[in-house]
Amino acid sequence: MLKWKLMLSTLPIVLVLLAAKLLLEFVLGFEGLIDFSDVGIILTSGVFLIGFLLAGTMADYKEAEKLPADLSCTLETIEEIFVLAATDRPALDLTALRRELLALTDAIRDWLMRIRSTPEVYAAMTRLNEVLQQLERAG
Repeated sequence: MLKWKLMLSTLPIVLVLLAAKLLLEFVLGFEGLIDFSDVGIILTSGVFLIGFLLAGTMADYKEAEKLPADLSCTLETIEEIFVLAATDRPALDLTALRRELLALTDAIRDWLMRIRSTPEVYAAMTRLNEVLQQLERAG
């Protein structure tokens, strides 16, 4: 039902306008003040501009499809960096590093599901940033 909502909500308006036009033309004999050929150029340019707008919107949607894959690759890369760093430096606690990364991953997932707010995700990112700074200081 949701996909037909726009059509069902605008159909009564279209029917009323169509009835008014048919009444004016066939009952009252009024055909209008201007011909269709006079406004054809304006309609064509409007359709052309709408096409440009839709093309831009579709490009944005196409870019948005890439975001989950980019996000997961980045999180996996960070986890691999943690593993390599803990391998080279046994003093680093790999479990704690993974726990912080998992906290960020859970925050992002919950934000996508509208369970957490944006400031909570930013706080999780800040905590991971602090962990990365500590990791950098450790060499």
